[in-house]
Amino acid sequence: MLIRNALSLSSARLAAKGMAFFAAVLVARRLGAGDYGQYSLILAFSLLFSYLADFGLVSLLVREVACEPFQASDLLSRALTAQVTVSLAGISALLCAGFLLEPSGLIRIGILLAAAGLFLESLGRPFSGVLLGQQRVLASAVATATGSIVNTTLLIGVILVRPGVLNLVLVTIPVGVLSALLPAALVWRTGVRPSMSLRLDAIRLLQQSLPFAILAGSLVLYDRIDIVLLAHLKSSVDVGIYAAADRVIEGLLVIPAGIGAALYPTLASNPVQARRRLRFALSWTLPLGLLLTVLAVLPGSQLVELLFGARYSGVGAAFAILAPTLLLQMLNIPLAYLLQAERRTWSAIAAVLGGLLTNVALNFVLIPAMGFRGAALSATIAELTVAGVLAASLRLGSRRAHHRIQIAPAALSEPAPNITP
Repeated sequence: MLIRNALSLSSARLAAKGMAFFAAVLVARRLGAGDYGQYSLILAFSLLFSYLADFGLVSLLVREVACEPFQASDLLSRALTAQVTVSLAGISALLCAGFLLEPSGLIRIGILLAAAGLFLESLGRPFSGVLLGQQRVLASAVATATGSIVNTTLLIGVILVRPGVLNLVLVTIPVGVLSALLPAALVWRTGVRPSMSLRLDAIRLLQQSLPFAILAGSLVLYDRIDIVLLAHLKSSVDVGIYAAADRVIEGLLVIPAGIGAALYPTLASNPVQARRRLRFALSWTLPLGLLLTVLAVLPGSQLVELLFGARYSGVGAAFAILAPTLLLQMLNIPLAYLLQAERRTWSAIAAVLGGLLTNVALNFVLIPAMGFRGAALSATIAELTVAGVLAASLRLGSRRAHHRIQIAPAALSEPAPNITP
């Protein structure tokens, strides 16, 4: 069941990402490294604030619906109210920061368009969380794949008819509408009916989701800070080259992401058996990650160089440096989900923050000296740091659990005190 769910979700996401990658190559080749760097900067800048439009609600819903499936309607009602609140706050922060930090008029308009698409897309996230919590992995995969396919089709249409940075960013708006409506329709078919009135007790849900929000924000910052730093420490050409390599890696990462998303509700529904199920999953995911890494390093870098063309000289080298993150993510994503299932989200946050600090520190040293290659090397070392912190957290948790188990039998077997005179 677990393998089938993981393969279903990963396959659907990989197929969708395959189309998205094809569109990305067309966009990159048509725009050139400079314009593609601006386009990537707009998207990266927007995604830095997208966690505020999520606030960890999806991860919380997946866990709680998996544990309490009969409370799905109540949880969804509260989550929708909370989602609107945090989405408006996130979009406001995005617009303020964008207009304060970016002097370029094109970048500002692009951020405004991306913010509109981000808000629309965020409204479908609670429904996606319910689907995964109910372990309706196939339905979730269909929703994800459909949104990606529509996004890819629209991007190809724009690049063929009227290419331009802002026209490409504008695609996020219709895609956002679809990303909200499709999961809602799929959840409606399951019989889960959210209340149409605002739930004033949604504040409690927001309090519970705070650790997940911090984790989501850390992940977004961790994933995109290298592009932002590269844009300010080097040129837009370096950003374009690095973004092109990172886009390919991002497409391949749907495999560990899909496996982790399918594994999470299974772990959350039975925390007692979570570690055993995780060991079973890692027994086949890690060899798969090793195979992907080897293929990416050897023929993959040459293929990427050919795909993007002469204007992206060095993209193959950046891709080869980033390739080990495929194997590391095959380990890191399931380990992070295990910590969340065991209600130890703060440990997962510590791991991501460790990787983020490592990435930022190395970027300031390596980017001025090595350009986009330095950004790629920083990202890979940061991912290794995350793996080390996650492993240490889980090992420490195992020792504490073992210690509690050892103490309890001793206390129970201790003879009762003799109270007779």
